[in-house]
Amino acid sequence: MDKIVNVFLPDTCRLAVISDIHGSLSLLRRLLRKVERRQPDYLFLLGDFIEKGKQGLETLQFIRRLSKSGNVYALRGNNDGVLNYLLNPPSRKNALDYIARKPFNILSQMAASLQLPAVTLQNYRDIAAEIERCYEEDIAWLSGLPLAFETEHFVFVHAGMENRSDWQNSCEDSFLRIPWFHTQQNPTGKWVIAGHFPTYNYPQSALSCSPLIDWKKKIISIDGGNETKNGGQLNALIIDGKDSFSFEWEDSYRKAKVIRSVRGNLSDFSLVNYEYPEIEIVEPGKYFSKCRFSRTGKTGWCKNESIQKEGNVLYSYRSFSDFVPLRKGDIISVVDGTCAGYALVRNGDLKLGWVPKNSYELL
Repeated sequence: MDKIVNVFLPDTCRLAVISDIHGSLSLLRRLLRKVERRQPDYLFLLGDFIEKGKQGLETLQFIRRLSKSGNVYALRGNNDGVLNYLLNPPSRKNALDYIARKPFNILSQMAASLQLPAVTLQNYRDIAAEIERCYEEDIAWLSGLPLAFETEHFVFVHAGMENRSDWQNSCEDSFLRIPWFHTQQNPTGKWVIAGHFPTYNYPQSALSCSPLIDWKKKIISIDGGNETKNGGQLNALIIDGKDSFSFEWEDSYRKAKVIRSVRGNLSDFSLVNYEYPEIEIVEPGKYFSKCRFSRTGKTGWCKNESIQKEGNVLYSYRSFSDFVPLRKGDIISVVDGTCAGYALVRNGDLKLGWVPKNSYELL
């Protein structure tokens, strides 16, 4: 199949776009039920169907069946290339290290479905060969998916592309892996809808995993961090016409009802840069400690349980001072209820942050 596929759509149609499913078939099915109520004419799936989640093989086969309907378009993400890597690794030892670190990898799921033994250095080639024989059509379909779809008004891509007038000739790696695309330039002259990089990582997300829209640059980022971020969600962008956007979402967390409103305080929150998570403790506290980001010098309150140590270095991948408000009667998602005094939740406005545990009741 061509690297970039042109898709001709009617002048008036409704589109749904989902990315970064990561082996979460049950979540995808629930999201699709919501999407179906919006009656989309076409569905675009922007890759990363496998890896990280427990249902990678089932997700792959479900999307492959779905794509035969004629109005569903699937393209390839960087994690979808893991299957070919594991089947033909340059180093079997490195591949086994990956398998050990990632228990829900697609090779192990395929081997288990065939009742094959655990992969070892000695049996690796035999198991890979049996998987290639039994799943030949699934493997060929996944590896043959395009890198982008282009319509009259939109470009759909997994990660992004290079900033060049002939963007169609961008290197494959940029289509699959370019980071921070929402902060870069859009060379297409059309709306670009991309996944790959969780929206929570961008400061403008303001503690949300919901889609981000840059109206000036015409870039929409939709990766909600499902299976990759603590508090991630699976998003479906709904496109009505050329410039009308809304979305549906689902997550896998337990729901609760707010029994006491909480004012919250987001005036001083600082978003952690996951690339530079090193911190220093300025003032220890019972539930939260005042900390300073080593790289930026910004200070804020960090939940004690989220502070980790490696050697002599302290770090945290949670934002500082993210105390979200709650409205009595709202239904919220409890992301982490195991910490002392406070729980990490997604509130009624889809913001992630800490609230007192006595402010809600589990459903």
